[in-house]
Amino acid sequence: NIDVSPNDSADLVTLVPSVNELVLLKRGRVYRLQGTSPDNFTIVNVVPTTGSIGCVSTHGAVFALNDVFYVSEGGVHALSATDRFGDLQEKFLSQRIEPFFRAGSDDTISLNRLATTAVLHYDPNFNRLYLLVDTDNDGKNDRLLNYDVAEGAWSQWPLASTSDETVRYASLWTVRNSTTGAREVFAG
Repeated sequence: NIDVSPNDSADLVTLVPSVNELVLLKRGRVYRLQGTSPDNFTIVNVVPTTGSIGCVSTHGAVFALNDVFYVSEGGVHALSATDRFGDLQEKFLSQRIEPFFRAGSDDTISLNRLATTAVLHYDPNFNRLYLLVDTDNDGKNDRLLNYDVAEGAWSQWPLASTSDETVRYASLWTVRNSTTGAREVFAG
């Protein structure tokens, strides 16, 4: 039983293994669990990350490129290592698509459904983050927001309607089309 900063009263949303530590993403803030070797693990420290805000979705966090990427109520963030005593620093990645995360804008996603529908996935073949979201408040992911990590550029793709049932994608993957040679993104 680990008490992760009980004074902030936020719920633990998800865990992401990082470089030599476990990142604990709570709804209000992100923490780092540091310990000794895996052979005789002892918890050494649980510390908050510098300038971070919390995660909103259990499927909205991923470790890639030695960083932890996650979705908050305000957008997509990256936690990157700094040279300040091995700390992680938060960087806001979704400034260019900020209207999606702002209530009342023309491009608003279903903010009240982020916790149950947002899914974040990293594709190492293309160096991209894929974020599945619901835009019409029906509980079904109908939009794919695509972040090109190298270019720092966002694009969006509408997803075809699949059924009347709620769709919650647990994973995304790419497959090369044998006829055209193009890579296609699948969710399931």
